[in-house]
Amino acid sequence: MSNKVLTVSVAAYNVAPFLTQCLDSLASCRRKDLLEVLIVDDGSTDETAKIARAYCEREPEVFRLIRKENGGWGSTLNASIPEARGTYFRQLDGDDLLNTETLDRYLECLEEESADFVLTPYETFVSGTEAFLLCESSKVPKAQGADIGLLPSGYSIPMHTCTFRTSLLQDEGVHLLEHCFYTDTEFVVKGIRQAETFSSYPEPLYRYRVARKGQSVSREGYRRHRQDLVRVAMELVRTFNKETFTNKEAAETRILEHLSVISGNLDVFSRAEFMDYEKELKSKAPAFYAAERSRAVLLLRRTGYLLWGPMVLLTGALRRREEGASC
Repeated sequence: MSNKVLTVSVAAYNVAPFLTQCLDSLASCRRKDLLEVLIVDDGSTDETAKIARAYCEREPEVFRLIRKENGGWGSTLNASIPEARGTYFRQLDGDDLLNTETLDRYLECLEEESADFVLTPYETFVSGTEAFLLCESSKVPKAQGADIGLLPSGYSIPMHTCTFRTSLLQDEGVHLLEHCFYTDTEFVVKGIRQAETFSSYPEPLYRYRVARKGQSVSREGYRRHRQDLVRVAMELVRTFNKETFTNKEAAETRILEHLSVISGNLDVFSRAEFMDYEKELKSKAPAFYAAERSRAVLLLRRTGYLLWGPMVLLTGALRRREEGASC
């Protein structure tokens, strides 16, 4: 019987320049007897697998390497969830970190935990610095084994805050879209579907690297992968319409946040692309279509999308203002 209380799934695709720092943040903790690390090499063509293998050879009781053909972020979880032996499960990108000091205390807390999922705040940092900034929007509501219905109204659950009971994910058969970006929202929505209880831990655990060239949430990333934004949106509303949720409001809040990313980035779409998306959303999820709050989008609808140019400029200005005020 495994004594591991936490499985960390590391999504690793061509992250050789960052992977050592990532894995060191796990290897440096004291309570590795409670930790399992699954490094999922998603078809890397650099030194990612070589670096990962060194950790597996050095500490095989902690690190395991899963090699697979490239399938995208979601596919790394599809590969690791069935393999996880820890009581709890969380995800870590190969270019990010966990706070080692927090991890030790967190592992010991998880030994006594019984909730379906646990929330922790996260920090952001820029490569080459030791300045870790608490993301204010990730602060979690205080709870210990609380009913999921007690999540604060309007609280959107960020993926970086989530640790799920492994059996919940495995019994649910959670499976994410492959060859697709932005499936972190899908992971949260599908992960909480049948969750009944949650707890929170006050110390930040995840450390998210920002301002890295090529990130999918950059302006260029949104432009290159704009159809993935739509693909995930349709999968989210399909799941919401088809499945039952113990807390529909929590799922709805998370889905609406994803849809707001699309509405807030009109400039990455052509007018025709955005109109096609709107038509599909209205057809498949009229309630989500009606929940739109973007003034620019509502005005576009009222004018038959004739004001496309001015609304693109407006949403761009609003986005830049929000980015300047964000964590």
